[in-house]
Amino acid sequence: MYRAIYDYTSRLSNYMSFQKNDNFTVLDNSEKDWFLAQNGLGEVGYIPKNYVEPISVADPDVLKSIDRAIAAINEQATISGNNYTPQQKQNLTKLVEHRSRVLEKNVSTVEPGISSNKTVIYQQVPAQQTEIMPKRKAPKPPDNDTHSKRSSVKSVTAPLPPSRTSSLKFPDDSNMYPTHQPDMCDQQSYESLDMQSPEIPQCAVNKCQTKSIEALDSSTALTINPIFKIDSATSPIKSHSSLSMLDVSNLQIPNNFGTEMVDEVRKSTGLSYDKSCLAVECIFSLLKLRIPETNDLVNKITHTFQQISDDAEEDSSHDAVRLQELFSDLADCKDDSQQRSWALHEDESIIKGYLEELNSILENAKPSICRRVIARNNYECLNNLVIYYQMELRSSLRLKMLKSFSRMCVLDKLAISGLLYSVLPLELATEMRSCKNDANHLSFVVHVFSMIFCTGESVQFSMYEHLNQSFIHFVFELIESPPSDEHEDKVTDLIVTFILAFNLHFQNYEGNFIMQELAERGTAQNFSEKILILFNRGDDPVKMFDHQSSPPNSVTKLLLDLYGNAKTACLLYTNDLKVLIDIVIRQLCDLSPGEKIRTLYLSLVQLVLRNSDYSESQHRREELLKCFSTIITEEADTEWDKSIANDILEEQKNLFFYS
Repeated sequence: MYRAIYDYTSRLSNYMSFQKNDNFTVLDNSEKDWFLAQNGLGEVGYIPKNYVEPISVADPDVLKSIDRAIAAINEQATISGNNYTPQQKQNLTKLVEHRSRVLEKNVSTVEPGISSNKTVIYQQVPAQQTEIMPKRKAPKPPDNDTHSKRSSVKSVTAPLPPSRTSSLKFPDDSNMYPTHQPDMCDQQSYESLDMQSPEIPQCAVNKCQTKSIEALDSSTALTINPIFKIDSATSPIKSHSSLSMLDVSNLQIPNNFGTEMVDEVRKSTGLSYDKSCLAVECIFSLLKLRIPETNDLVNKITHTFQQISDDAEEDSSHDAVRLQELFSDLADCKDDSQQRSWALHEDESIIKGYLEELNSILENAKPSICRRVIARNNYECLNNLVIYYQMELRSSLRLKMLKSFSRMCVLDKLAISGLLYSVLPLELATEMRSCKNDANHLSFVVHVFSMIFCTGESVQFSMYEHLNQSFIHFVFELIESPPSDEHEDKVTDLIVTFILAFNLHFQNYEGNFIMQELAERGTAQNFSEKILILFNRGDDPVKMFDHQSSPPNSVTKLLLDLYGNAKTACLLYTNDLKVLIDIVIRQLCDLSPGEKIRTLYLSLVQLVLRNSDYSESQHRREELLKCFSTIITEEADTEWDKSIANDILEEQKNLFFYS
């Protein structure tokens, strides 16, 4: 952070006036003489670099300042009817990006499996520097803040702020986020929102496998490479040197011809993007097989598939145009006050049609096209859909919009951050209480809730006023005392996933509402059994997406938090604790030296021995001792593991009789 060392007054928009000793968080320092900064009061603008100095501030204070700015902007937009100005949208984007950078810097300084209580401090300038530094003249800003003046760096003596265009751009390569087939738990399908239950994510034993809520019927398409390459060595086509080949040497074929063909097939047939690519490839293969004279022509056409589509081509595609039209139609529904009138119920089928077509395109179109449309104007379509969801009371339409949110989360990790910092989490928390007796509706709400929290990204502090221990108590009641057998079958596993995802946001035991609730309950049989099943399988249901960063394993983290304090270390029954020890011993024996997960298991068993009543049963004590001794004496360079093993034996001398 920075502190003002002089007063500064500006009469221009987008430039902040301030007084000496005001504090700022810098969002962009790319300009030579200007910082783009926020003052913690919701004001964002440019300040002269030579009027401020860096100061040492703890990261939590920086996050609180950013959160205050985000909350202030949201409050200003709420007062104006939930309408965000372009400037507010851009400022929100800058604030969210800066918040993510601060959090990433903190996470990178922590050893795996070991919580850090250290506070990261920003660089500090020696105090005496401010005493001797003479006041300098601020760089001259532009004469006015019109776009034409800001675009010319020669019209003023100081460099101008950057242009106000969005920095959110994605690569054109659609393989950036490879698609995997989703796993289904209890053979539930997610074919449509009209079915009785959504997909329940179940992580496979393979820890790298990805989870999504892709529809089972539409996601069974072959995963193919859209760049077609026909190998003549393996092709059934034999030598046709004696045939008269078509002369295509002077034939000009547009570079985007292959993309146009796939787009036309998808537009005419309704097939998914992958299936459309496969259809075109099959036609080309048949042409080469049945009409060998066309080989050169086909090869020249297939070469166009290797050209990466540019932005203009994707923006003009049928799916991109239709997506923009649908988002515009839904924005009109949001803005039309009559849509919230009891007298107009005939429009439900029309809006339902919009949402069904939207979900179909988000699921089946080329992913890079969908991401480009969603990201336009700082994710304006996403913000509009959240506001419309908040206003819409009809259950059938809200369910369709929940599916839309889930599709966007699958496509774009920035969409998840946008939803996390919106009002949607609070809206979903309220809806969980209102629809708790409707298992089908509740399952969709909880599933989207889990997706929003799955990244482990810290939330705004103000959110904990609503997602507090009272809310967590309500959630655990749904797990331990399901309202019906249908809830047990469809909802319980999803709620456990939500608890695991929500727990990723807590870095310390203090303030962790989940641990506080478990400490007060004393026992949670259903929850404990499901956690042990996941731990035994090595599953992490919170790991849902390819584009998801790598937060800690949610199941292991919850157990580390659980046994990190004596108040919750006795949650598991004696037999369940024995099962936990069996799993840890198996993993310590099977894992190779140097694997990070082995360090987490060692940290877990250290906490179990320290805080639980293990000494009463001493289950498989000799085998634990053998595991620790093997790790200490192994030749591999695993200093961290050896240190933990030595600490365990030193702490538990009376238990292991080891010197």
